[in-house]
This record gives sequence, C-alpha cells and structure tokens, in this order.
Amino acid sequence: MAEEMTILDIGLNSKQFENFKYMNWAVNQTFTYANNTPFYALVNPVYYDYYNRIVRVNLEWFDGYVMGFHNQQNGIMSTRIATAIVNGIIGNVFQKRLVFDRVDKQSDYKAIDKLNDWVVKDNFLGKVKLASKYSGASGTSVLKINQSYKDVYTQALRQDQFFYETDFQGNITKITTFLKSYVNVFNNTDMEKEKNFFIVETRYYSSDIDIPTKIENLNGEIKTYYKKPTIPVPVVEYKVLYYQGRMFQNTMAQKQNMQSLKYYDLPEGFKAIVKKDFTALRFDTPCLLPFNDLGCYVLQINGQDPTIPNGMFGASFLTDIRSCLVEYELINAYSLRDLYNSQGRIGIPKNLTMNDINGQNNYDVSMANYEIYSGDPEKQKPIITQFEIRANEWSNKKDDCLKKMATILGMSPKVIASYLNPRGGFGKTATEVENDEASSQTFIEDKRANLTNTINKVIKTVLRFYGFSQNVSARFIEGENKMSPLQVKTIIFKYEQGLIDLREALRELNPNATESEVDDLVLRARERQKEMLSTEQLDIDNFGKYLNENEWER
Repeated sequence: MAEEMTILDIGLNSKQFENFKYMNWAVNQTFTYANNTPFYALVNPVYYDYYNRIVRVNLEWFDGYVMGFHNQQNGIMSTRIATAIVNGIIGNVFQKRLVFDRVDKQSDYKAIDKLNDWVVKDNFLGKVKLASKYSGASGTSVLKINQSYKDVYTQALRQDQFFYETDFQGNITKITTFLKSYVNVFNNTDMEKEKNFFIVETRYYSSDIDIPTKIENLNGEIKTYYKKPTIPVPVVEYKVLYYQGRMFQNTMAQKQNMQSLKYYDLPEGFKAIVKKDFTALRFDTPCLLPFNDLGCYVLQINGQDPTIPNGMFGASFLTDIRSCLVEYELINAYSLRDLYNSQGRIGIPKNLTMNDINGQNNYDVSMANYEIYSGDPEKQKPIITQFEIRANEWSNKKDDCLKKMATILGMSPKVIASYLNPRGGFGKTATEVENDEASSQTFIEDKRANLTNTINKVIKTVLRFYGFSQNVSARFIEGENKMSPLQVKTIIFKYEQGLIDLREALRELNPNATESEVDDLVLRARERQKEMLSTEQLDIDNFGKYLNENEWER
C-alpha cells in the first residue's frame, strides 16, 4: 500500500494535486488579515517591545490570523477559537439591559430620562460591548466621546488605534488616536511610493490657548475678548504624519521613519482627499474640548496586567493561553488530516487490464484513493482499506484543551462552553454544581465591576455636556429574576417584623428594577394596601350586620 501522501510528494498525479488544492483553498478562507502597521510608529519607545510581542500578537489571534502560523505551508486553518473565547466571556458578562439609578434619591428623573434616550440613540450598549471585546482581546480599550454639533456620540477604540499617557493616579493626561491612513499609489518612483500619510488626533491639557471670555457688539461690529487659562484645559489637535518605508508587513514600523507634516505642505491631490474626508477639521491648531476632561476613558475589563508592575495596560484574556490556542489549532489541523487519510483506499491487482477496470464502472485509477499492486492470478480481488477517523479522540482532546484554558483564566469551563464538564463524563454532585455556579458568578461580577467603573465616568461627562448636574450610576441587569420561595418568605418576614420598610422589601424582591420602577411599585403597593384595608373593613361591617339580623330573628 502507498505511504501517507503529503503536498511535497513528487509522485502525486493531477487528481491528487486537485484534492490538496482544495485543502489549501480552505486554509485561505478561514482567516481575516487585519493590520494597522502605521500606528506602531507612534508608540512610546519604552513600551515598543510590549506592543510588538503582546498587543500585536493578541490582536492577530483575535482577528483570526497569526502570521507565520496560519498558512498553506503549515496546513493550519484558523478556527478563530480566540475570537470565540473572547466573545463567549463578554457574552456571559453582558445582559440585555443597562439600567441607571439616581445617586441622590431626592433628585428628579430628568437626567435619567435624558440618559435613557441618549443611550438608545447612540447605541451605547453596543459600543460598550464592542470596547469590552477589544479590551478582552488585547487588555486595554478606550471609550471616546466625540462632539457632533449639539450632540455627543461614543466610539470604541482598540489598542492598535491609540496610545495614551497617564498620571500617577491612572488618569489620562494625553492620548493620540489613529484616524485614517492613505497609501501613495500615484507616483512612480520607489521613494514616493513608500511615503504613506495618515491622520491622528491628539488630546491633551494645555494652558497655551486663547479662550473666549466676552463678546461685544460695538456699533454693529462683533468683538471677542480672549485670555489664557490659569490652569491647563483639555484641548484637541489634528495632525498629518507620513511614514517613509514599506507598510502592511509583519514587522513593527520604525519610529525614526515617522515625520510630521504641516497641512499646507501636503501634496495638492492628497490635500483634496483629506478635505473631502474630514471637512470640519482644523489641522495643526489646538481647539478647546467641550468637556471637563479629555473625553477618553480606559477600559480594562480583566484588570491591570500584573506582568508590568509600573505599566498602565490591562490584562488580556489571550496572553496566558497562547500555548493552548496553538495546541487547539494543531488538534484541529491534525484531525482534518485524519479525516482526509481516512478515505477508503482500494488496491486493484495489476492482472486486471484497464479495459476490465473501466468496463466495471466501479474504479477510477486517477483518484487518489486507488492504487495498483501486483496481484496473484488466483486471487484477483480488490483490497479495501479503511482507516479510523478517531473523531471521539480528537473531540475529547479539544474539550481537554478548552478546560485547560478555563483553568488558566481562573473561571469555570462552562463560561467557555456550557456543555463542558470538569469531571470528564461523570455527573456532578449538588455541592459541585453550586460551587461551579458560584465560581462563574464571581468571575462575571468581577468583570462587571470593572465595566461599570468606566461606564459611570462616560455617563457623567455626557450628562455634564447636556447641562445636568445630577450624578447617575449604572448597573447591569443579571437577567430574569429567579428567587426561591424561601428567599421570598424571608423578605416578607423582615417586612412584617419591621426590620425593613416597604421600599426596601420591594427593592429586595425586584433586584433588577430601576429606582423609578421601584417608585412605581411602591405607589401601586400602597394603593393595593388601601384597597385591602377598605375591603377588610367592609367585610367586618357586613359580618356585624349579619350578626344583628340573626339576633333580631331570635
């Protein structure tokens, strides 16, 4: 019988090459190539190696294509397992509703009503979820607030779109965001072809800016008075940079090849394109931001990266499980090879002539799973060989790899896949089920706490922009309220004994309700109590009337 075939075998016939060509086509169709090479030239040299080894590679795993690993030569398709893990964790963390509560219970609901309208209009929950995925993939993301005339909108940025600096308290003091890149395709010289332009936005604090303080109308002439601020104020500045060198390769862009360029020095053709794409931007001029801060808020859903004690970056879900990701992709690739090798192979004796074979209409010797061998004239029968696919073994190996990932991440395997059983095929005891649920809940609540801290900063800035001074806090609804009968009886007992008031009891019975919804429940409960009291008094009166009538008859 023939040995296992590889793509490098010289003796493969045309049909066998066709089969391998289809596998190579499948490899190319399973990944997405996403790269933002120009950005890395902006990175602070102190963190240059970190961005190259950690951020860039983690985002490649998240995008579904790791250069040098997923390719035809290795025969490894991308399962996008890293993307699935990040999406699965974030899906468990998020619920369908994000509710807002008043910090000051004496204030009205105007701020909350405005916030609820803005959240729907901005699709804020969707952008927070996207920023959470970015943060889970690389460790850090940013929620950025932009102004559009009389409104504001948010934008989720992933870590290859920004670089920031912080003070000792972790507050952003300067942030540079990558807006758009342009590749020169018009010039013929090699030097000009390698000149690439891109636009960046820088937000920082500055006291070197003129702030309008007074506007007067002097005989029909408008005069504006300016002054310098006494303390640094948040400003924004847009710049055009160009990079001299080749882009879109699996290498970090070199900072020495990056240069700034004034807008009026741009080539006319490129200037026209920029003017069309960014009509309202003023380049090379600091402009005052309409916020009390820079309007950019760091999101680190998995907390700070402990491997960089003095750093300012978050911990990615993917950094610690890279070896497991490689193992999972290899398992999938080798299982596919088993699937290919498990094709039924038929050995045909050479004594059968080609006419005999073609006449039977059962064999096609051009197919890869047919082979000619020297046969015994007395035993001229085809020999059929069928290898095992080993599907169960590969499936168990994949599940073990997923459990290993969950263990490294410090969470229950069911967060990754609900069907995974930590004990292998054995059922779990009630105590193990309860501990598993508690472990999953603890993991999720820890991520939600990191999220709400950033969300509260965003909504505070949004409310201040719209003129509201009230403070509002956000919290996630955990889903459908499933309270046991014992918990309900306990709450009722505490209310009847005077340990909690009506509002506190309704709050405990409805943990997912907003403050306004609890107020409505209190009003309805009190109305119901009045109805019950009036009904009870009516029953007493009727009962007394019944007694009097009986006594009269006696």
